[in-house]
Amino acid sequence: MAVLSSWRGKGSRGMPLHTVGNAYVLYSTEQISPQAQALAMNVAHDPENDVVVLDAPGRMSVLTWESVAEALPRRRRAGIRLVICGDNAEPSSLVGQWLSERLNRTVVAPHGTVLRAAAGALFVHSGAGSGWIRYRPGREPQWEGKRFPRPEWDALAAEATPTSSTGVAEPIPGGVWIHDSAAEEAVRPHREWLRSNVPCQPGTLVVLLGCPGTRKLPLDDVHRFWRRLSEEDRRRVRFVGYGPVDVPGRDPFGQAVADALGAPVVCYAGVPVGPPSRPQLFTVDEDGRLCWQSFAEELAYTPRERPSAPAPSPRMIRHRVPLELGEELGAGVYWYAEDAVVEVLQSGLWLRPSEAPRDADRIRATPADPERPALVFDDANGPRAKRMRTLAADVAAQLDPATRERTELLAASAVVAAASRGPARAVGTVGEEVPAPFAVAEAVESAPVQAPPPVAPVVAPVAAPVPVPVPVAAPVPVALPVPQVASDWAEETPAEPERAVAAPVSLSALPPITKPEPNLAFVLPPPPPLPLPRPAAAVVPPPLAPSALSPVEPAMDLPLPAVPARSAPIVDAPVIEAPLPDFPAGGESAVPEKKEPRATAAPAPAQRPRPRLQPIPDRATSALPPPGRGLTEERAWLRRTLSKEFDLVATTVSRILSQHPVLLRGDGISPDDALTDSVAVRLYLSAKGRAIDSALRSARKGPHVPLARCAVSGLARLPSHRGATSLTTSISADQWGLLAGRTMLTEWGFLNALMEPSGDLTGDTDVLIWAMTARRTALLEPEDDDHAGNRVLFLPGTSFKILERTEPDGARRGRLLLREVSASEIDPDGRVQDNRASFDELATKSLNGYATRWDGAEPSSRIGEPARVRFGAVPGLAEQKKAEQTEEMR
Repeated sequence: MAVLSSWRGKGSRGMPLHTVGNAYVLYSTEQISPQAQALAMNVAHDPENDVVVLDAPGRMSVLTWESVAEALPRRRRAGIRLVICGDNAEPSSLVGQWLSERLNRTVVAPHGTVLRAAAGALFVHSGAGSGWIRYRPGREPQWEGKRFPRPEWDALAAEATPTSSTGVAEPIPGGVWIHDSAAEEAVRPHREWLRSNVPCQPGTLVVLLGCPGTRKLPLDDVHRFWRRLSEEDRRRVRFVGYGPVDVPGRDPFGQAVADALGAPVVCYAGVPVGPPSRPQLFTVDEDGRLCWQSFAEELAYTPRERPSAPAPSPRMIRHRVPLELGEELGAGVYWYAEDAVVEVLQSGLWLRPSEAPRDADRIRATPADPERPALVFDDANGPRAKRMRTLAADVAAQLDPATRERTELLAASAVVAAASRGPARAVGTVGEEVPAPFAVAEAVESAPVQAPPPVAPVVAPVAAPVPVPVPVAAPVPVALPVPQVASDWAEETPAEPERAVAAPVSLSALPPITKPEPNLAFVLPPPPPLPLPRPAAAVVPPPLAPSALSPVEPAMDLPLPAVPARSAPIVDAPVIEAPLPDFPAGGESAVPEKKEPRATAAPAPAQRPRPRLQPIPDRATSALPPPGRGLTEERAWLRRTLSKEFDLVATTVSRILSQHPVLLRGDGISPDDALTDSVAVRLYLSAKGRAIDSALRSARKGPHVPLARCAVSGLARLPSHRGATSLTTSISADQWGLLAGRTMLTEWGFLNALMEPSGDLTGDTDVLIWAMTARRTALLEPEDDDHAGNRVLFLPGTSFKILERTEPDGARRGRLLLREVSASEIDPDGRVQDNRASFDELATKSLNGYATRWDGAEPSSRIGEPARVRFGAVPGLAEQKKAEQTEEMR
């Protein structure tokens, strides 16, 4: 994927030019440097200009610029966005204008140091007047902005502006950071982290207040910045409390800002990280470490009518749902059981009856604890308190491990009692059980971003909460089993000493989640703690390590701190219950379970299985690699366990890789690892991999998981296909009914499709898919009956939008039109955004043209008989065979 084409300019001094990712790379040495590769592979797409990365270490001479001009094409409509990697990375205005005149093209070049930011953004900042400068033939240079891609508010956050004798409003890629500038040693590491991880959102100006380790930021500094904004710009602002702010009394942070500005304000419930299209919000502790992903995301505060008036309750205007719940009964209120609902609070979640109690406003107004989310259960009715507590424990068991380990189970009466004493955080015990606090949160995943060697932060332990008696009924112990995980890949953690009497069960010991949070999709490095030093030990080496001598500063990717020891650690690696060479059909566990004899009952009447969607896999059952961890264990398992099959296939695959060396490079892995991943792809395409998709679609644990993860890595280096694809299947009436009520489907197995139709497939329905990232498998296709010509594979986790549905009717064939959906099109609630209507229209027209072109024509693709069964899956739907087994078990 890395190198798509290469050619040399006409002149004798023309530099070699390669296409890498979204950029062209010009280099003056024997090969492209790792820094230039990392920059080109991660830079965002520029719709108006060709991004050109100039990899030229040393001093840039006149001959070097002549070679650059000779290598680049002339008189193209698109301009050039020039980024230089090297010792002298800041071109002068004369060079930019000269290159524009020489090529007769617009040239956009940086004036200042280029800093790599989150999601492939580039930020130019090194003093007044720095930024991207646009040069055009015969015209004066023009300042274009600080950020690429450029947001709507770019000019508002272009220069550092003093807000007091020591305060400053400093521009960062994601917005503005108002902080105390007197303690530079404390500010510097946080500046680096914010530049690398807070995304630049096109329509949202993030304003971070305060810096950990410095004095409290006066609200006057915020007011001076606010006065410079217009009313339209103020509506774009989202305030974030990042460090200490001088808040009067015990008011929440947002209320104090609204009172100081005398205007309504909107605050983020945490620091935004991840993709700009759907950032996730994490609370931060007093040292600036990320703690837990907030359920409430945006809170609107209004100022008091008079200084002595009570503060109005904040209004939650956006939130996320941390687990699968029923229908939404109100704003942030979801059905959970016949007699209970779950309400999203700024402090966490609330299990209560459908009718809100009279103290509901006090519970909703309780601010969040940055270190621990609260799971509140209603205990107003004594006999019903036991029921609510049990349901709350069930909700806690479904949270992701990072959130579950921190969650506190609190009685509503304790929260109300604490609220009556002031807006301080309610901390109490539930009967005699107090969840053990943990100081570390696990990582959550993004679209993987290459970064320099991570630095392991030192994490200080969190002090245990002070118990406050809770006036509730007698405690009801939660008897939830803690599964023992058996895996060769489990991290070695010291076992806790045995106790004569069983300790109360804490939330960290609840069963692992069965359905993870659907929108956790990016690797999250925690910010550096202060004032603790940052050790230099790297946990996972990056695929592409930028040079330390370059002024292009790479994005920081700090690793996650180690998870504290506990009796049943949650293992990120897939659970291999027995490393057997042959995978169980249908994804069953590799270890046969011991079954107890049971009485023979009369056979139940046959029931038609109900169609259902594929379950969302957890980390142990997903083919997608765990966040923040490489595939070292998976590759070692594959070579060790399937050694015989591996050796047989490796000889053929090695020959293929030698003929196509592009498959060996591009993501920084070693040739041995690239060979292992390619062998995994070949094994999946062979007879041995036929049961893998069934196991992945049913979210089962087993030895198919490590092979699937290696195959995902291997497929990522194969050529991609963008255009129409097809498969043929038969869809039942019940399945059509399920599809009629949905707009999006997510496939958790490998979806097999064809670039050209095949007469070897049977079925009454044609599924046509417009692909953007499907991978062509021709290079690694088996040579026996499992061979499939023109095959493409969609990776697990790919989402598709339903464009058209036409059920079969007599002689008329059915047709299902789908379009692959990119991650940027899915909102934080997991719904497809409606702002891509032009994409739908284009894909529908192209797919109908594809069908018309092949209507009546002789299909060209040939598929071996054993491989034909792989092309009959309906994306996102569970297999009917599995549904039948489920009905039988019921």
